[in-house]
Amino acid sequence: MKMEIKGFPKPQTTAEAEIIANIVQPVTEKSVQSTLSPSQSLVQVNINAVDGIKPGAGDELRRHLTSRMLQAEGVDIDYDMVLEEICASSACDNAQEVANALYDSVNEFMQEEIEGGKFATALEDMAKTLGQTLELTVEGNVLGEVVFSVLGLVSTWYPSWKQGKHCLNDGAQSFFMQYNPGDWLFNTRDGCCIRYYSWEYYACMGEDNAGAIGYYPAWDGTESCVNDAEAPDYMGLNPSLWIFDNIDSCCQRYYNWNVAGCVFKSGDDTTSVATSDWYVNNMNEICQQDCLEQSGGSCGGLVPSWKDLHKTAASCCENTLAWIPGAMCVARSQLTTYSGTSKWYADGNLQRCVQDCVGGAPCGGLLESWVEAFDSPNDCCSTKLWWLERKSCISTLKLHACFIDICFVSP
Repeated sequence: MKMEIKGFPKPQTTAEAEIIANIVQPVTEKSVQSTLSPSQSLVQVNINAVDGIKPGAGDELRRHLTSRMLQAEGVDIDYDMVLEEICASSACDNAQEVANALYDSVNEFMQEEIEGGKFATALEDMAKTLGQTLELTVEGNVLGEVVFSVLGLVSTWYPSWKQGKHCLNDGAQSFFMQYNPGDWLFNTRDGCCIRYYSWEYYACMGEDNAGAIGYYPAWDGTESCVNDAEAPDYMGLNPSLWIFDNIDSCCQRYYNWNVAGCVFKSGDDTTSVATSDWYVNNMNEICQQDCLEQSGGSCGGLVPSWKDLHKTAASCCENTLAWIPGAMCVARSQLTTYSGTSKWYADGNLQRCVQDCVGGAPCGGLLESWVEAFDSPNDCCSTKLWWLERKSCISTLKLHACFIDICFVSP
């Protein structure tokens, strides 16, 4: 819809456009309302632009606009209005006819007001209340195409966006919602609540939550599933995705990187998920069993999802801690005493080849994983301490006899 008014200066800013809009809008509303019947109502008049400038608040001094009011210029007002009329029949099958008749009635009345000068006089009076003294004439008014929608016997539901409010049907929906009914307006409260308040659907519908409906992911940082009446409404609206009959299914779906931990934290029996197989503890350089720590023994807790399981401690040690002697790794993992391999290695401090065992000579203590070991003391001496005489190289407490460079050790 467009209206041409002479006497206004052409606005230069949104604030100046806002002043003009504040004059034209209430006058237009009052004029239209005066011609409506009890079954008809004006919802809103919206000033879209004044000479192409969208109205808006600003800090400009009003005298800047007033100083140009002496210029007999004209402006074009681009505006829309929303009208409602109650249909005579419940089916409202003559909606187009009703809308056209209302359109023609309003258009005819406004033309009479404009041609008779009443509309311009009303504009001048409104301008005075805003501190503007103007001489105005309305040169023309063209109503646009009729756009209508059937709202039905009960007002359409729409999202209110107000604190403590949800979907309302009080007929106070915003102007932009009227012109985009497919996005904003709904015939039922349920449709509006599902579309715009799914996370608090029951509150939107004015209902209490139905109570516990199954296990759902807690989303509270505990990596667990719960079964109570606090499930978010959006989960209740889509139970096939969010709600499960048992803890295991919920944990598998939403905490698959730590299913066993989820099951335990959710309060279920972990017997079904604890395998008692072995996995590596890299920090302690041992292998542990997949079972609850409170079970004692080699249990290191339920296995994290990213770690591989092995059927035996030996297999775990061989595949994950290969730099540690297998027997040592297994003994430490199984919490048993490790007595060494009884192999021989060179002790740099003693300048002797000693045995990998605990106790008196020839034992030199347990072999470190990076030290090379030999099956016999002669191999150790000839390889690591070749410059020493054989008797000096081997701890003598268990020597039986030496011939040239070969010594025999008593068992």
